[in-house]
Amino acid sequence: MINYPAIVLFGDSLTQYSFNPGGWGERLADRYQRRADVLKRGYAGYTSRWALPLLPKIFAKGDSRVVLAVVCFGGNDASLLEENPRQHVPIEEFEENLKRIVKYVRDACCNAHILLMSNGRMVEEKWTEFLKKRQGGKFSGNCDRTDVMHGEYAAASGRVAADMGCSFLNLHKAMLSESNWQALFSDGLHLSEAGHAFVATKVLQKVHENFPLIDVTCCRFSGSPANLRSSSPLVQHGAWHDNIDASGAGVLAVAPTAWLQSESFVNKSFVMATISALVAFTTGLILGMRCQTLSRFRH
Repeated sequence: MINYPAIVLFGDSLTQYSFNPGGWGERLADRYQRRADVLKRGYAGYTSRWALPLLPKIFAKGDSRVVLAVVCFGGNDASLLEENPRQHVPIEEFEENLKRIVKYVRDACCNAHILLMSNGRMVEEKWTEFLKKRQGGKFSGNCDRTDVMHGEYAAASGRVAADMGCSFLNLHKAMLSESNWQALFSDGLHLSEAGHAFVATKVLQKVHENFPLIDVTCCRFSGSPANLRSSSPLVQHGAWHDNIDASGAGVLAVAPTAWLQSESFVNKSFVMATISALVAFTTGLILGMRCQTLSRFRH
């Protein structure tokens, strides 16, 4: 079995349902075909508190395959204490749980970039109708969540990202800018097909902006993420068919795990950044020396 680089999606129902037809995880897997395995580790109904015992089962110590972990909790943690005490997690504990998750992933996976994604918005009226149908006579008459509370937990995720120095996607804030944002939900809490497309676009945009070493550029002619004219620092598995002759020669000309055979992936990012800084410094130094020399000649 080829050791592909791996992208792990870890979260609650927003993640579990991401591989439904047209889901945001499915769209991510499409973008990374032949370049990385996109692994769904979503647990519907889970809070950040319940996620902690799962960490050793998902992120093995010393796993160098993981190049990106997308972590998303908060939608259940934000449940109102008086209406849903079983799932409610106080916001201070929520922040500490997220910090523990981020730290664990960093310690376990030396090559992993981390994208912390907040919970999204919610449509209280639609979710209340859903609860009425699901709970029947046991329904209290009150919604167990509010969009205001969802906004507070999304902001808490942002504070954690800032404290831990990892990339952040504020899904709640991103949805605020959508005029028809209610169409992003199927039942008021979970994503519709349009919602999944929205999330996929935002995640891929963050990857493009923050993680260039795992970004994929689609072919400008066909839009395909996996052909000769697509490009990515992640090496594809097997040569593109255009480069293979009738005998099959050239199939294995591309090593799919070549990036794993030298220094770690994160170190590559550091090395590239250091080289760029040194080039800029050296260029500035040379220009400064030239200016000094010209100044001497003029005088």
